[in-house]
Amino acid sequence: MRALFSFIERSENSRMYADEEVQFVILDGAQMTTKEEAHAHLKQQFNFPDYYGNNLDALWDLLSTWSDPLYVRLINSEALYQSLGSYGVQLISVFTDALQENSKIRFEISHEADFFENVIL
Repeated sequence: MRALFSFIERSENSRMYADEEVQFVILDGAQMTTKEEAHAHLKQQFNFPDYYGNNLDALWDLLSTWSDPLYVRLINSEALYQSLGSYGVQLISVFTDALQENSKIRFEISHEADFFENVIL
């Protein structure tokens, strides 16, 4: 875990949170092979409440009102797109739209080779 946080601390995005505690969330596209699995993964990784509606509108509602600094990194994005197709694109759009609405959120799609090169010290 230490290596991951070392990488995040060096990230340009993390400078946006200089004096605040940041929640880091890693999303794995390989674990989101159906809509149901995608929302279960999101709920688990974000620790969403039980009332999370398991749809893109519910995801938007929670992200657009997120009150603490949040850094989200998506790995295995190719697997997400292959499994979910246009729904995967829509899911990513929710995150990019949330960036515009909520200044507390940072979102990055990782190219896996770059991610692991930086994580392993």
